[in-house]
Amino acid sequence: MYTNLVAQLLSHSKIAVFSHIRPDGDCLGSQVGICLWLQQNGVQVRAYNQDPPPENLHWLVDLFPVEPPPPADLLDIDAVLFVDGNQLSRFGELAESLAEAKIPLYMIDHHPDPSDIFTDMISVPGASSTCELMYGLYQAHKPDQLIPAACKALYTGLVTDTGSFQFESVTPATLAAASDLLARGGFRPNEIMDALYANKSQGQIALLGKALDTIETHFDGRIASITVTQAMFDATGTGPSDTEGFVKYPLSLEGVMGCVLFREDADRIKVSLRSRSSLDVNGWARKINGGGHAKAAAGWYKAPMEQAKRAVLAIGEESIKQAKNTLSSLLLLTMFLSWAVLAGACNGVGQNGEPNGSTGSQESTVQSQSDLPDEDTYRMGDEVEMNDDSGMRALSPEQRYAEDSEGRRIRGGAIDRSRANAITTAVEKASPAIVSITVTELQTGFAPTRDPFFSFFFEQPVQREVQSMGSGFIISADGLIVTNEHVANPNAKTIMVTLPNGSSYEAEILGSDELADLALLKIQSDTTEFPYVEFAPTDDLMAGEWAIAMGNPFGLFADGQPTVTVGVISATKRDFRPDPQEPRVYIDMIQTDAAINRGNSGGPLVNSNGEVIGVNTFIFTGGTSNGFVGLGFAIPSERVQKIIEQLKDSGEVQLAFDTGMEFTPMTRGLVRQYGLPPVPGLFVLSVNRNGPAYESGVLPGDIIMRIGKERVASQMHAFALMREYDEGDLMPIRLFREGKEYETEMLLRRKVIE
Repeated sequence: MYTNLVAQLLSHSKIAVFSHIRPDGDCLGSQVGICLWLQQNGVQVRAYNQDPPPENLHWLVDLFPVEPPPPADLLDIDAVLFVDGNQLSRFGELAESLAEAKIPLYMIDHHPDPSDIFTDMISVPGASSTCELMYGLYQAHKPDQLIPAACKALYTGLVTDTGSFQFESVTPATLAAASDLLARGGFRPNEIMDALYANKSQGQIALLGKALDTIETHFDGRIASITVTQAMFDATGTGPSDTEGFVKYPLSLEGVMGCVLFREDADRIKVSLRSRSSLDVNGWARKINGGGHAKAAAGWYKAPMEQAKRAVLAIGEESIKQAKNTLSSLLLLTMFLSWAVLAGACNGVGQNGEPNGSTGSQESTVQSQSDLPDEDTYRMGDEVEMNDDSGMRALSPEQRYAEDSEGRRIRGGAIDRSRANAITTAVEKASPAIVSITVTELQTGFAPTRDPFFSFFFEQPVQREVQSMGSGFIISADGLIVTNEHVANPNAKTIMVTLPNGSSYEAEILGSDELADLALLKIQSDTTEFPYVEFAPTDDLMAGEWAIAMGNPFGLFADGQPTVTVGVISATKRDFRPDPQEPRVYIDMIQTDAAINRGNSGGPLVNSNGEVIGVNTFIFTGGTSNGFVGLGFAIPSERVQKIIEQLKDSGEVQLAFDTGMEFTPMTRGLVRQYGLPPVPGLFVLSVNRNGPAYESGVLPGDIIMRIGKERVASQMHAFALMREYDEGDLMPIRLFREGKEYETEMLLRRKVIE
């Protein structure tokens, strides 16, 4: 989506960036964010808006200056980029005049129905904000260019255009973007919230009080309105920008489908529309010189206040009726379905969709077991001879599978060739090597008792067996299995693996690594002809190519078939910087939208050639669900192979290097104790003068910001990053010291374990 526009923007040397009139947080945040990106990539850029920023957003233009557009400056530019608006009329009179210019006009926006005047554009009406699209541009080009100033600007747009992440447009991807911006920017959410909302003057509070007194309802309570007049501004010493957020108050009334804010401007009435139902306020706004989204839109009407209110409400009446009809239809459909289910339950619908009994005069053609003569009924314990004419035959285990002309083992014989494709071929190739893993652990607890006195003085701990399930895959003919460490770890009492052919074996752990979340198992059998899969490299993975997740979600492997879900590679090289207490660190993860659910952990992510490109490890739910929402992550095959080789040789990962220094994660306590700047990273506590750190120039009090190209977040994260190097390598380090950043290289030496 971003490739073409990025290439075109970076082909210019001078670009003007316009944001829409009466700027808001998403408008200025996206403008500042894209200007910082262009500047980092060698493009001369100027930011323009004909209106001044609201008081609570003045700090944004300190990150990158936004000024009124002087006509003379526009004569010397190569191209113009418009953000957070898709019609030239949204950007002021000077911007509208550029329609006749002989230069490229570009646009990035998340509103529907864009103009066709633009040379190229990114238009995603489903996005939560334009700032979310700007974040995607950074990710598609160079994520490391997300400097703190850009992170703050983009996070501001996410907050303001989603109602602090409350609107329906918020998705797991929105929250993932916000989390990444916080991590990269090194700031806390409250810093932005305070800057936006914790600086109200007495006049602004007084204005809100006057506005709340005007709330009224219309159309039998379906629509609420709130009004702000020029007289209110004059009485409180405030202005139009101080009404930010007022529209949400009437929307909170019970039974309201939508609301309208009427605000008196110099020569017109500004109208803001919001919906929390099927009411489409975008269609309403388009009839009053505006537009927006289905749930949030705006327009204007030229008339005195009371006349404008009557006219705008009358114009919106059709949209309100449509929304009411939609709700009525949904209610009727719900009632019908409920009645149908109830009727089916009362009439006893059977497996064939026919009632099990008859209430009419016609005799039933099906007899229940109780209607049959007793002498015709065989019961448990009776001696019964099998009917030789039944055609039943016994199958040997080998006959459970048939083999087609190409040698592929397929259940039930021939496969319809018209349905065979690369995906089915890959699944057939990999399926025999997929295993279900059942782990039994002993957990210590206390037996329940109803006597609290006895429980307090005499209760003894008891052990109980707890089973869990996961997935894995065989990587060698002698039965080596790869899975996640959180599926099978040294605490396991027994580990049983089941193959698709129904055979089960006990397995032992050859080694596991908690940091990498990988474990290597060995099937306890003398067989040396197990089916197995091979690894494929991931350095050339492309976003959009097929990805196949295979495993045992929810224990569905019992019938001998691994579950197969298909999606695409969504992204590569995703890093997850955990909490300092988190024992696992995930680096360079593969992201996929192939469905991964509970029990899939440890199973393979396979390419269209049937080769393993990763180990399915975890999903991101956004805190809204326990199931899959389109964000799954797998450990890449190169990392898996590197860890597994060492587990096979020694049962543990021998990647412990002697850095010659002690460090701890940066905290607020350290910032206060040592008077440090709030720079995220690792604070160096001490340095051995004979160690690699001192030799590379590292001193106590330094803050290590990066190891290699990665920002470092915790001690475990640092150790995981070091595993990317071998003994004798020079490991790049970036550190912060006395207001400046420095780069150096540390020679890695093996830690001597006595």
